Amino acid sequence: MNAHPTRFAKSGSRERPSFRPVLETLEDRIAPTSAAQASAAFDQLPTDMNNLLTSMAARPVDASTVNTNLGAVINDVALLQTGASQFVVADRLQIDDALYTDGFLLLYNSFADYPFIPPPQSFYVFQVGCEAMLAASSDLVLTGLFPQTSGDSTLS
Repeated sequence: MNAHPTRFAKSGSRERPSFRPVLETLEDRIAPTSAAQASAAFDQLPTDMNNLLTSMAARPVDASTVNTNLGAVINDVALLQTGASQFVVADRLQIDDALYTDGFLLLYNSFADYPFIPPPQSFYVFQVGCEAMLAASSDLVLTGLFPQTSGDSTLS
């Protein structure tokens, strides 16, 4: 018998193609936020949250009003999320507390008002609440473990 049972077909290349993932930093993706912008967002967040929750509780719900108020809350959360590291530890913890508390309120109200508001808005409110809670939790841990990462700005 001339045939070998372990004979393999020859391939053109025995090397596997290489894959080199490139990690991008957050600084590459996020526009820098000034401390004044973050401080203004911190002052504006309670008003925007109240407007959003009021528009979600209205019957019948006006989807355009919910979208407008949700956009304002998203903007505030994003500014606080990116600008929190510029503040001193005590103010940074206040920002984290506001993000976590408001995120929880959004999460709760997305479920409580689910039968009354359209599903896309309910889902977006849920997502923003989760994002706010996640940002607050991760920044709280970072601030607790590495307080030297905090800046020197204060909330006005």
